[in-house]
Amino acid sequence: LARLQRCTSASQATALLATRVTTQSVLQNPSLHTRSLGLPRLPLATHQSVAIRWLSVSSVPSMAGHSKWANIKHAKGAADKKRGVLFTKLSKSIISAVKTGGSNLSENPALRTAIDAAKQQDMPKAKIDAAIAAGSTSTGNFQEIIFEVAGPGGALFVVTAEAEKREQVVGDINRVINRHGASIGTSLWAFDKIGAAQVPWKAFEEKGLDPEEVGLMIDAEDLLNDKEIDDEFVHFHCGPGHLNSMVSQLKEMELEVQDHEVLYHPNTMASPSDEDLTTIEAMVDRFESCDFVTGVAVNCEV
Repeated sequence: LARLQRCTSASQATALLATRVTTQSVLQNPSLHTRSLGLPRLPLATHQSVAIRWLSVSSVPSMAGHSKWANIKHAKGAADKKRGVLFTKLSKSIISAVKTGGSNLSENPALRTAIDAAKQQDMPKAKIDAAIAAGSTSTGNFQEIIFEVAGPGGALFVVTAEAEKREQVVGDINRVINRHGASIGTSLWAFDKIGAAQVPWKAFEEKGLDPEEVGLMIDAEDLLNDKEIDDEFVHFHCGPGHLNSMVSQLKEMELEVQDHEVLYHPNTMASPSDEDLTTIEAMVDRFESCDFVTGVAVNCEV
């Protein structure tokens, strides 16, 4: 402390602090708070804030781009951006459902599915209500648009979007295709359009229920209950038109439905190389980030 009090400039004090104390020691040891440095008496929270600010700029010079706090900030920014993209897609699904079948939940199963999907992603109620209102007042008509894409290593994609015009989407899709050497092709033959719902394994274990018996009771067409493949969820598949009924029956049994949606499920799988798989994963990410895109299916493990 004596050496700190003899410093003639803030930069000297900062440099000395960097070599003598850590943020943790400042926060845990009252003798190192700013009052001990001859500064005015301030609330403890202010002392801590001052100490943290001093130390955050005073440590040993670091390599550019390697700051932990910068990395955290970058990661949070990326997560917030993804969350924003997700909410935009969920809003468009709700708007499309309202425009197609109205805003009455009891008469519009597509809207119930869209709202449930939004709630499962913790989309704020205000945003859900705003999307319903937008669907009720919008004069445009959304339509489902499907792109069939052939990618590297025999991978086939089905990219679905909802927009008023195909031209609103095709430019973004083509940019992804051209960037990765893919092409518009025929791929729907490699997929089945199904309704899918997933329920945590723990829900069956807590109630002592057998997933296979439950599948028969709810008229599921297919069931994945192999813990070696997925030890967290049991997956039920059905026809798209039966999905809402199946989900309602699961809820009546007090089984938590973690997620449910209509999707394209591959009926034949490709086996791309590791190099091709890297490209395929990049294509999936870029397709999903496109405006108006609501789903991306590919016939390989990514």
